[in-house]
Amino acid sequence: MKVTVAMVTSLDGKTTKGNKPGARSWASPEDQAIFQSQIAAHDCLVMGSTTYEEARPFMKPSADKLRIVLTRTPEKFAEDVQPGLMFSSDSPQEIIKQAANDGHQSLLLVGGATTNARFFDAGLVDEILVTVEPLLFGDGMPLVTALQKTIQLQLAECTRLNDQGTLLLRYIIQKT
Repeated sequence: MKVTVAMVTSLDGKTTKGNKPGARSWASPEDQAIFQSQIAAHDCLVMGSTTYEEARPFMKPSADKLRIVLTRTPEKFAEDVQPGLMFSSDSPQEIIKQAANDGHQSLLLVGGATTNARFFDAGLVDEILVTVEPLLFGDGMPLVTALQKTIQLQLAECTRLNDQGTLLLRYIIQKT
């Protein structure tokens, strides 16, 4: 199964502005359009519980697109479970195995930093799409938390999205 990470960052590598979760208030319309196209292009999405909490008001779960929320406490979200939305404490390997067994072919990883790191450390990510917004926050969450090993990337594509200088970078993960 192909696993793609899609994130937006400030130029200083922050995916949140300070401790305020989410990027809707600062990400460009161009980034948001690309993010929505990536959601449409994948049949399975994975996110951490903090990302879910931020995205919950905007999500429209449906049975045809599986959304998996990684959490240490799935029971906390028992009332949110519905077709197309599940909560799991499984490992990234188990998540991918289950999604593949259910017929899913592509997985979009949408954060946050700890969830991203778990998938990178497990060697499961194939590519990463990063929109870099021309902003400096100085404080906020990184793209990943501490990794167990260095991840080698190969730039496959760089696209300027607007006059402000927002860039879309696509990297292929170099498997070792």
